[in-house]
Amino acid sequence: VKYIDNKYYLFINSYKKLSETQIKALVEKNSEIIEKLLKNIKVNPLKENEILILGKIYFKAQSNDKIKEATKQIIEMFNYYKKVFNKNNTVLKFRKMKSRWGVCHITKNYINLSTYLIHVPIHLIEYVIIHEFCHFKYANHSKSFYTEVEKYCHDYKKRVKELKSFSYVLT
Repeated sequence: VKYIDNKYYLFINSYKKLSETQIKALVEKNSEIIEKLLKNIKVNPLKENEILILGKIYFKAQSNDKIKEATKQIIEMFNYYKKVFNKNNTVLKFRKMKSRWGVCHITKNYINLSTYLIHVPIHLIEYVIIHEFCHFKYANHSKSFYTEVEKYCHDYKKRVKELKSFSYVLT
């Protein structure tokens, strides 16, 4: 789904062997499922010349300094939580990830953050960093894990919900 000229468009990729008639039949057959998915999908509302940095919209042409500044803020926040969690040897890495915001590598003592995370507001990045540091204590998503997350981020449930509204930046 793409947002173009104030309208939403559904784009369908298919095998070259499928005819337009077959594609239309497939869409019609699955129309109820597609409708449900479309209700929940978050579409990028930005224009071609805009970029989202820490949840704020900027013109792409003016974004280099803002990206550097945002990256610096993320690194500073990571370093702050390294001290809070007493994980001073933990390394921060950035990687393009389209299905996750962050990954904790417990045995290798580093955390990967998605390069796309730079687009979401800083309080949501803080939640992701806390979430990943808590994995050093609990390697799963158990009740104990979320109790640990809540110690450092009391409103984590609200932040998780808000973070989901930015899922479009992962594409």
